[in-house]
Amino acid sequence: MLSGCLVRLWTRGDGTHHRSLNLYGPRALAEPPSPLCVSRMPRLLFSERLRPITGLKGEEYLKAFLDIILGHHIAWTNGGIYHCDLNLTNTVYRKEGGKVCGVLYDFDLVSTDFKSHDYTERLERTGTLPYMTLDLLRARYLNISSPHLYRHDLEAFYWMLVWTCSCIVDGKEDTEGQRMEFGTWRKGDYRACHARKLQWEGGGPYYWEQLVQPSQMALWIIAKQWAGDHILRQRIEIVRLRSKGLKEPYEADPSATCWDRQP
Repeated sequence: MLSGCLVRLWTRGDGTHHRSLNLYGPRALAEPPSPLCVSRMPRLLFSERLRPITGLKGEEYLKAFLDIILGHHIAWTNGGIYHCDLNLTNTVYRKEGGKVCGVLYDFDLVSTDFKSHDYTERLERTGTLPYMTLDLLRARYLNISSPHLYRHDLEAFYWMLVWTCSCIVDGKEDTEGQRMEFGTWRKGDYRACHARKLQWEGGGPYYWEQLVQPSQMALWIIAKQWAGDHILRQRIEIVRLRSKGLKEPYEADPSATCWDRQP
């Protein structure tokens, strides 16, 4: 199941080659030591041709999008692999038997180091600005530590869906006119992006729909349900906990029932 949601790579290596490497070079100020012998195997890395998910619409987009969320979930829970940079560039698709299959791509920033009671290994900045969770944006502009959690990645998918419905037309971005506020999500700083996203959420369903691209209305029927549910189940709950001075829920994995741990 996981292999269908991730990119396929092929490598080719032809024997082991050795070469001498002088770490000091001709500009060394002192007499260099003996050259260092390095063993290496030349490899060629090939990737299949994949297409951006933003080129899809309606049912096909949703199918590919859910495939990618599933692949991310399996990688996180079963493989201990944390992508750490979810964005629309890394969400692509292939066609198999005429059917769309979503693929999660670009694991350059992947992390595999996770300790159930120690989050210090995942405190670095992760994510692309327009899709970063409000929690992480807030932590960055306040310069405070915040672990990168599974729910943060789910929220990244949420913002990707919002961006697609509002700013993508025939595979291209449209952030002009009444959609200029979305440009701040990309070009602003952490504080500005956080403020604009809060403003968008506070606008409510009628406001959201005014910004949806006409060609994305079918997808928006699904997206608006996610948006409303996300705000009710997570945003309001976090505000409630903060107002009472209670510790916010930092679940260890997707199976944790984070809200049940609070009084």
